[in-house]
Amino acid sequence: MLFFRDERGVVAPITALMIVVLIAIAGASIDFGRAFAAKQKVAQALDVAALQVIGNIRYYKKDRTKALKDFEDAFNAAMTGKLPSSVWYSISDVQFDFVESTIDAQGKAKVPTYFIRVLNMISGEDDLDTLTVVSDTRAEYGTPDLEISVVVDLTGSMNSHVKSLQNGVEQLIAQVLPSDIPRDKLRAKVAIIPYSAGVRLPVNKETRKVLDPDFNMRSYTSVCALERRSSLKASKAEKKWNFNPKDNYFYGGADPGKKKSYFGVMRSGCPSTQVQGLTQDRAQLERRIKSFKATGYTAGHTGLNWGYLALSPSWGSFWGAAKPKSYSDKSTRKILIFMTDGQFVTYFYKNNKTWFGRNYSGDATSISNARGLRVCEEMKKRDIDVYTLFYKTTRNTTSAKAAEQVLKDCATGPSYHFFARDKSDLVQMFEVIGARLSELFLSR
Repeated sequence: MLFFRDERGVVAPITALMIVVLIAIAGASIDFGRAFAAKQKVAQALDVAALQVIGNIRYYKKDRTKALKDFEDAFNAAMTGKLPSSVWYSISDVQFDFVESTIDAQGKAKVPTYFIRVLNMISGEDDLDTLTVVSDTRAEYGTPDLEISVVVDLTGSMNSHVKSLQNGVEQLIAQVLPSDIPRDKLRAKVAIIPYSAGVRLPVNKETRKVLDPDFNMRSYTSVCALERRSSLKASKAEKKWNFNPKDNYFYGGADPGKKKSYFGVMRSGCPSTQVQGLTQDRAQLERRIKSFKATGYTAGHTGLNWGYLALSPSWGSFWGAAKPKSYSDKSTRKILIFMTDGQFVTYFYKNNKTWFGRNYSGDATSISNARGLRVCEEMKKRDIDVYTLFYKTTRNTTSAKAAEQVLKDCATGPSYHFFARDKSDLVQMFEVIGARLSELFLSR
């Protein structure tokens, strides 16, 4: 006789079990996403606290109690309002090395789960009621200060993208000049160099020393500075290569004929926003950014050249209070960030007393590219780290690839080149570069 087991009653429990598992799987991304967000907030607060305390670590005189209190106060202030009240967080460990001038800190957060906790019904435990995340940071007093020159494309093709560009540069500045850190504790200075066919300079005693003496600047408060001639000679034979990519600062004195090199001048054709030398003044940088307007053609090599000069100690008197530090000063690291949305299509040359521009025609792109790469070579000789960001606004794939290749060749290395395909990408890439630069202060 055969006997059969009746298994019909098992279906319901199995189904119920599967429902529990499916709920947990479906909601896991939400729970883990909340946990990851908490981890980031804790990490950011640790960074803020570490940066505030590390600057004074040598003055605590091995007073760990005082150092720890200042660290905790800074951390708690940075965390205020950043996480829901249901999320518990704390500093789990802080180590101060007063000899090596370092801080190692760790923090954690416990985030209540909404979905994966249903798996507790299976295990009979409560260990999935929360997710614990851990973040850590390391700050070293010996890390270098930063001088950052941000060179941005404000040509006509950027007209409908200016708002995104503004947001991106603001995100970058928020990373390297955090608003919750006092100015005397900041470790970076930022210059902003907007360009198109040229850059806008104020007309003053210093700018007159380097601009074309044949241009009458008496009736102007600002002018467009173009590229730089290699000498006073002017002939069509020199047209292609008459360009000085170096950062020497030449004074004209009473006799303009003694100038070895100067920059071309136009009344218009460049952004209305003047260049901003190195500063920690966030309000001043924000005013410059808010004034961005797009106009003109792309002389990328000119933007690169003036971005380079913003970092050059040879140009100290030109920049006044924004004087860059010496190249030999190992406490400072110099950074140039160059952004463009297309090919370099413009260059200028002088014949007799007149400056001529070539746009989009003949050899305009090849000459502008060659001049730009010469500037990049000079910067690399000076150990300036060059970051490049290509923003693709053109539908012409061939020209976009050619333009991006120039930026790849200009960058310090492959990891220093970034690509943005749309407006949100543009903002994000500036933020990513800013985050990388902030990590020069902090190594996890």
